[in-house]
Amino acid sequence: MDFSHTKTHPGTNVQIIKVLYRGRSLIPMWDQVETYAEVFRSFVNQNPEGITLIGYSQGGLIARAIVESTPNHTVHTLIIIASPQMGMYGIPDEVYESYSFMKRFVTSIELLGRFAYSTIGQLISIGGYWKDPNYLDDYKTKSKFLPVLNNEISHSKEKVSLSFCRENEDLI
Repeated sequence: MDFSHTKTHPGTNVQIIKVLYRGRSLIPMWDQVETYAEVFRSFVNQNPEGITLIGYSQGGLIARAIVESTPNHTVHTLIIIASPQMGMYGIPDEVYESYSFMKRFVTSIELLGRFAYSTIGQLISIGGYWKDPNYLDDYKTKSKFLPVLNNEISHSKEKVSLSFCRENEDLI
């Protein structure tokens, strides 16, 4: 791929990590975090001078979870774009366009919310960060990903402090 930054920032190494895409991006969020973390650790080891990590949409949740759970990483800047850090409620049109089969199954937001908090719903990525304001108790007791990531419940996952940026760097 040719990136326009090569003219303005020659020598800048850009890596697009495509490990889980299309249907595989629907596996549970912690499984995605672990899958990407393996690639991330390798990349960090190859770049001890530091990296900028960018995550878009669901990838922003994954990037944050990786950084927060990886000690001694070399991320100096984490950029998260259009990511549901506080959860998702409702289905954007883009999801329907990408996964058209959902139109047949999703007839109401309430049904989707109940499904998201079910055992099967937690096996799908979106179920891990679905946050229905009408069912916050279900969110906190049944959701396996976002309440843990946001420290909204007690959990056993070891997390590194979010103040991970190197001195004189910004958290965006």
